Amino acid sequence: MKQFFYLSVLKSYITVVVVVVLALIDIPAQTQTSKLPQRFRPDEPPFGKMTLPSLQHGDSPLNAMNDRFRPHDGTRNLNRRELRTDDPDLRTIPNWSGTFDYHGLQYSYKMVGTDPKRGSATTVVPVEIIPIRWVFSNGTVVDASTDIVDGQTPVQGIINSPIFQNYDFTSGGVHVGNTQYGDAFQRANFWNSVSTRSRNYHVRLAQPIVLPTQTVIVPDEEVEFYTAPSGFVYPAMKPDFVAAKESEFIATLGIEPESLPIFVWGSAGVGVTFGYHFAYRTGNSMHTYISTAYLPASAYGYFSDVSPLSHEILEWMDDPFTTNFSPGWSYPYYLGTPPPPKARCDIDYLEVADPFENLEAFTYTPVSLNGFTYHLAEGAFIDFFTRNRRSRSVNGQYSFFEILRPYGTDTQPPAECVSSLYLDKEFFTVPGSIFTFAYGMNNTGSVVGYYLDSSNNLHGFKKDRSGYTTLDFPGALRTIPRDINDSGAVVGYYRGTDGIPHGFGFKNGRFYAVDFPGSVDTLPERINSNGAIVGAYDTTQPITHGFILDSRGFRAVDSPFGTQSEVSSINDRGIITGNSWSDLNGQQSGFIKNRNGFSRFDFPDQSFALLTSINTFNDLGGYYIDSSSIPNGFMRLFGYPYVTQQFAQSFGYDTYVLDVNDRKEILGWTVRFDTWESQPFIGRPALADNFDDDR
Repeated sequence: MKQFFYLSVLKSYITVVVVVVLALIDIPAQTQTSKLPQRFRPDEPPFGKMTLPSLQHGDSPLNAMNDRFRPHDGTRNLNRRELRTDDPDLRTIPNWSGTFDYHGLQYSYKMVGTDPKRGSATTVVPVEIIPIRWVFSNGTVVDASTDIVDGQTPVQGIINSPIFQNYDFTSGGVHVGNTQYGDAFQRANFWNSVSTRSRNYHVRLAQPIVLPTQTVIVPDEEVEFYTAPSGFVYPAMKPDFVAAKESEFIATLGIEPESLPIFVWGSAGVGVTFGYHFAYRTGNSMHTYISTAYLPASAYGYFSDVSPLSHEILEWMDDPFTTNFSPGWSYPYYLGTPPPPKARCDIDYLEVADPFENLEAFTYTPVSLNGFTYHLAEGAFIDFFTRNRRSRSVNGQYSFFEILRPYGTDTQPPAECVSSLYLDKEFFTVPGSIFTFAYGMNNTGSVVGYYLDSSNNLHGFKKDRSGYTTLDFPGALRTIPRDINDSGAVVGYYRGTDGIPHGFGFKNGRFYAVDFPGSVDTLPERINSNGAIVGAYDTTQPITHGFILDSRGFRAVDSPFGTQSEVSSINDRGIITGNSWSDLNGQQSGFIKNRNGFSRFDFPDQSFALLTSINTFNDLGGYYIDSSSIPNGFMRLFGYPYVTQQFAQSFGYDTYVLDVNDRKEILGWTVRFDTWESQPFIGRPALADNFDDDR
């Protein structure tokens, strides 16, 4: 028995253990195996666990866990959650909001301080420094309050550095202020406003209060000792262990959410990182904080003293809640031979210092102050991320120091890459069900699918503004609605006592049969506003064909890209999408068919792509397997490709796209990696106010 196509394709990459309790389903076992044609199987749950054998956290593009000797920003390695920061009475640091548009989508961000466009204002954020004293079972002790690192303790070095002390900063020859580095960066960042209407704009850190040193006894299983190429040996704790201690200290020390605590590790790291900034919410308080190492020059040379702290200060200032997303970017520079180009963006977050991490010694600019030399991280300005052709920052630059200008190269916005599509998700479940799966959605937001009740009986359902309605084909053992159009007409399939799938339609409270003439089974997939139905059927060979049913009757649709085909969607213009294959274990292709004929659909970096939907504006949805054998949902909106989940390893779930309507609302399905729970959702991307859909 061959698998139903959607899940059979996925089975090559995701091992699905299907737990079918035949006694509950009440279909004879011999019917399950002997009568089902090649295309279909009981594709309804209950499912067992899914296993992603190739997906390892160490393989994530978010981190470099195999690269122990390069310093990295650790913020994006933490488990980043979707934090709500728009509550009007939320207690947190002072912040302002802005937006920019790109390719028809709107990206919002929050930054520390006030909006530079609204005039001169000075924001001063209180700061507490918390020195950490690490104690290890081998007798090693690292104390940020007493160890001498290049002539100062780490705490002294931080306080005496341009992070807190004034320095005459210039950017591209323009004096941007005798001030702290973070403030100088932000003034230069929004120079079009600061140089005109907001000349006295500042975002400063108050002179810090140094709190009592916190001693942490580190169990052996929570630390490794790493050796840098220089021979410098330092302890590196596990991130979860350190993050738990830091949130505990914020609570026990009574640190208010309106201030910025800075944990100072001294000559120590966490994992392979030497700093990060983070945010978490407790009740009505949103805490932000920074954690940083303070290394001697003998460790890495170029990466020492306040290098990690300066990196995190800039990123905390421009992304304090770790929720600012961008159209995505890839590293613009590499020392030595760059890696092969890839389609997927390296990073989607608006993390302003990260684009320069690969430049090592070039990344950090030395600044002398009060007899000491400090190394400050380069930072990218806002229009590096917006890709505006003309930067609003000082001199029209895209970074503060322009660290490669002496070598004939200025920072430029990144090249186009496939980014993540961030969605405001509305999850839903049929009340009282133990499993809900949705397939289709119309332009009013009505949804159809199926659910399992508490007795493991399977039913079709419709969800609309009035609530949930059960849809069961008369006499069927199970009913699987697949789509609903704007008139409320539903199509799908049902299984009778013979176990064979038969197509049905449902309109004005009545069911009717939809079976391709001469077929042994029929699966309607979609119905458009004109009532045209598309799907697939099997013949007695058995060979699977796509079909369309409209005012001219049934017609077979066979793609030239394989010996077998299915039609997965049709829009109101009559354009259809589908998938074709010759061998379910071999090459499989998506296709689009319009009045000019068939064209193959490919998604960047795919090993295959499976199309599930098309709307009136030719926006596409589906899922694909990338070159690393990782499944991803995808969209093509306004002609541009996106994956529909943030980096899966970081957010803990994978997302599949099942339908997209003309409002660009997405019907999707998520699977959590840790619990294997799945849930449908309606996702809404943030659209630009002036997006144009005349394509």
